[in-house]
Amino acid sequence: MPTTYLADLVAQLRTDLGDPTSARWSDADLQRAIARSLAIFSRHHPYEQKTTIATTSGDYAVSLATCTNRISVDRLEFPVGDKPPTFKPFSIIQDTLYMQEQGDTTNCYVYWSGIHTLTDATRTYDTKYSDLIELGALAFALEQYADATLAGKIATALESANTAVAKVTSKVTLSESALTSAAGVATDIATQLTSAGTQLTAAVAALASAAGVATDIATQLTSAATALISASTALATAIATGAGSIDTAIASKLTDVATRVTSAITALTASTTSLGLMATPMTNSGTALTSAGTALAAATTPRTNAGTALTSAGTRLAAAVTDMSSGDDYIPTANTGDDPAGKWAEYALRDIQAGEGYIKQASEYDNQGDGYIKQGDGYIKQSGTYMGQADVYSKQASAYIQQSAEHIATAMTELSHIKALDDKRQAYLEAGIKYCSVAQGYIGAASELNHKRTAYITTGAGYVNAADSYIKMAAELNHKRTAYIQAAGRHLESATSHTQEGQHLQQIAAGYKEEAKAIATQAKNKMAAFLKEITIGSITRKLRSVQMSAEE
Repeated sequence: MPTTYLADLVAQLRTDLGDPTSARWSDADLQRAIARSLAIFSRHHPYEQKTTIATTSGDYAVSLATCTNRISVDRLEFPVGDKPPTFKPFSIIQDTLYMQEQGDTTNCYVYWSGIHTLTDATRTYDTKYSDLIELGALAFALEQYADATLAGKIATALESANTAVAKVTSKVTLSESALTSAAGVATDIATQLTSAGTQLTAAVAALASAAGVATDIATQLTSAATALISASTALATAIATGAGSIDTAIASKLTDVATRVTSAITALTASTTSLGLMATPMTNSGTALTSAGTALAAATTPRTNAGTALTSAGTRLAAAVTDMSSGDDYIPTANTGDDPAGKWAEYALRDIQAGEGYIKQASEYDNQGDGYIKQGDGYIKQSGTYMGQADVYSKQASAYIQQSAEHIATAMTELSHIKALDDKRQAYLEAGIKYCSVAQGYIGAASELNHKRTAYITTGAGYVNAADSYIKMAAELNHKRTAYIQAAGRHLESATSHTQEGQHLQQIAAGYKEEAKAIATQAKNKMAAFLKEITIGSITRKLRSVQMSAEE
């Protein structure tokens, strides 16, 4: 099974030092402490060795290059093999041994003392010294941790503490600078707020003037409201509907007018119908008269004289027909109390009567044409019958026209009443307009006053805006001041933090010092014990060496 001398001692040291996780000492640190312990131990209890070295013929020098980690050269045996051994004097310069006689190529024995070695595979010291070697290694490990590791930690902690203190000074300076700047900004803020106060005072004065004008505006508007109430009453009366209102009375009258007009139109329509019926008997009468003319034309010589009369009669009868036709033209357009168609009918009757006179005259002149005359008279009578029928229709038309005229007259009377009612409503409307005009005057005056009030308000607003600008500027400056104060606060907080950090680091350094002091005490005690044991052993060894020399 392979040996692990060095690893075992390192593990033992960790156990004794209470550092199983290598928190304080690395393996290299412990191996170095073991090496130092071996070095000190070797000074008192060296690793005694014998090395065979060939001499050089004719040369006094012997190389000691192979005697590594050498502490001292104790003896030189030359020549070798003598009994007892022959030891010769020598001198050493660096790594060369000088004999007092020349070499002869034979070997010599160099007895020398070196430093003990310890590896996992080998160990050059006696096991009885293992505890002593470990004691020395413990002393050197504690010394190394106290002098180097803890000292470094102390120095680092103190340096960090000094850095933190320096930062405190810097932060305090920055805080003082920020507070100085904040104080300067505070003066500017006061200036801005004073200006804002001046502007607001002016704004209050302007708004007070506006308030005074507002009272005058209220008076004008009250008067305007009174006028508008009167206008509203008048207009309400004018436009009112329902029982007792002008509108209802007018509507009732208009209904009567519409009824009367409708009746008039009905009567006129009936008149038109009667006049239309009259056209047929008038046409038949004309036909009969034409037949009479033919009969009379057939009379003999006496007819000449009678012809003149009959011509005259025909002329008058033709005029009657013309008159009747003229009367027919008026039938569709008659719409008043006059009776032009009836008058034309009367004219026609006169013409007929004149014609009858001529016929009688012709009868007197033309007895011979009596047959013809009688025949013509028959036609004339027939025409008279037709004319009678036409006269009946004409009278009916006249009656209907008279009814229509009466309806129209009644409608006109109702319209006059409507006009009176409308005039009354118009009076109310005009009164409403008048009151509205008065109200408009008051409102105009109020508007002028409001312009004045608006001017005051605008002026006040200008002052307020100016004050707002000053206040905003003051606010911006206050933000700046706040930023300075906050920066000062941050610097002071940072200074406090650095102060606490420095104090903490000083406490850590103090802890390291105490730990170093305690470990140094342990190292000192262990080193003293180590050196004491070594010294005792060294003295014993020297006594034994002296004894051996005396025996030789």
